Amino acid sequence: MPAARMMGTYLLNSLVLLVTAAAVGMFAAPSLPGGRVLLLIPVLLLGAALMWRPGLVVALAKFVGRTLHRPMSTLHVEARCLRVAILLECASWLVWGLHLWFIAQVLGADGTTVPFVCVGGFALAAAAGALALVVPDGAGVRELVLIAVLSTVIPTPQAAAAALASRACCIVTEVVGAALALLMTHLPGARPLEEAAGRPIPNAPESRVSAAERR
Repeated sequence: MPAARMMGTYLLNSLVLLVTAAAVGMFAAPSLPGGRVLLLIPVLLLGAALMWRPGLVVALAKFVGRTLHRPMSTLHVEARCLRVAILLECASWLVWGLHLWFIAQVLGADGTTVPFVCVGGFALAAAAGALALVVPDGAGVRELVLIAVLSTVIPTPQAAAAALASRACCIVTEVVGAALALLMTHLPGARPLEEAAGRPIPNAPESRVSAAERR
């Protein structure tokens, strides 16, 4: 993958992650000390604007690229694809938050607000970890945010245990997911990465077929 395309993909993914995490994180705001839901209304409006005009994400990514002296003038993404990416990212926060809720229940958390605290808290913690570029995968930063959020529904020692158990679950699922993805690329009939990306493979018969013939 060309460096410019890789950089554009990274920036787009980061922006979608941060915006959706901030929006979903509003579910945990009322439980935090001094939490003010009204302060998060601009975040919700931003999320709605991105769903209405997802091209804003691409424009923001290009602006960041220019700021970092990494121009990405060729970066183009369909609006439909960006909307799907935003919705899938929100769904991922729900899944991750529910796993934290199950852990919190085992440690004694109870109440109708706990699921919302876990979903919103995990999204906020993941965003904080993503912004902490100096530590790998936000290690430590994410746990501190999770402990602060979970401490509003369970005692701090149990909150710390839940944060550590959540990290262990995340590591296991990431390793298993990466292994499955690698395995799928070696299954019979699996397309090489170059072909899947729409680029011809050098010295392959396919590469000698003209675009008109492929159509």
